[in-house]
Amino acid sequence: MLAGSLGITAIGNRFAPKLALPLGLGAAGLSLAMMALSHMPTLFYMALVLLGLGLALTNTAIAYLGQTVIPAEFRGRVFGLIGASGMAGMPLAMILLGPAADAYGSRLLWLVAAAAVLVSAGVWVVKSRIKLVSLNAY
Repeated sequence: MLAGSLGITAIGNRFAPKLALPLGLGAAGLSLAMMALSHMPTLFYMALVLLGLGLALTNTAIAYLGQTVIPAEFRGRVFGLIGASGMAGMPLAMILLGPAADAYGSRLLWLVAAAAVLVSAGVWVVKSRIKLVSLNAY
C-alpha cells in the first residue's frame, strides 16, 4: 500500500482509479488462472508476482475511490466495515476452503477464484461504463 500511495503521488492527476481497478482485477484473475494451470515452479512464482501487483493496484484504486466518492460523514463506517469484513473473512475462508482444497485440489479452487475475479472486473467495466480504449476521459 505504501508503494501504491507513493506511486499515485508520483503520477498525480494522471492516476485513473476507475481504470486501475479492473486492470488490477484482471491481472489478479489471470495470475490465479496461471497458478492453477502451471506445472512449472518458475511460472507459478511469476504468477504470484503478477498477483501481488494486481492486488496492489486494485487495493490502491479502492482506497482512492473510497476516499473520493464516499461522503466524509460515512467514510469511517464504510472503511471500518471493509476492514472488519476482511478480518472476519480470512479465517472463515480458511475454514471453508481448507477442506475443499483437500477434497478437490487447490488448482480447481484457483480456477474458480480466477473466474470470479475476472467476472467482477467485467462487471465493473460494464457498470461504470469505462472506455478502456481512451485514457483521455480521466
